[in-house]
Amino acid sequence: MDLSDYKSLAQKIPLPIAVLALYAFMAWSLGVVPTNAFGEGFARAEETKYNTQLILEQQLLSAKQSQCRASTAEAASFWTQKVIDLKNAYLDRLGRKYDEPSCEVLTPGD
Repeated sequence: MDLSDYKSLAQKIPLPIAVLALYAFMAWSLGVVPTNAFGEGFARAEETKYNTQLILEQQLLSAKQSQCRASTAEAASFWTQKVIDLKNAYLDRLGRKYDEPSCEVLTPGD
């Protein structure tokens, strides 16, 4: 299909039908239409915030463990800055501080 095919198709669809289709899509994607009508819409704000929280917490735990296990001053400095950056991202995106666990909790027996 080339561009002329799309132009001719666009000319065949009346404007009110195109506008109605756009409104229907927007209502579905925002979750206004019941989910059993067409399936789930896009992610809702609460789901996105929860997923963001999970991802940031996983990244923070991983970075904190690496910071605790760092064997050189350069590595410790790198991971400390990474933890700080992730904590700032957590605060910016979720509106609250992240309470990081201590190294004793994350690396028992090390």
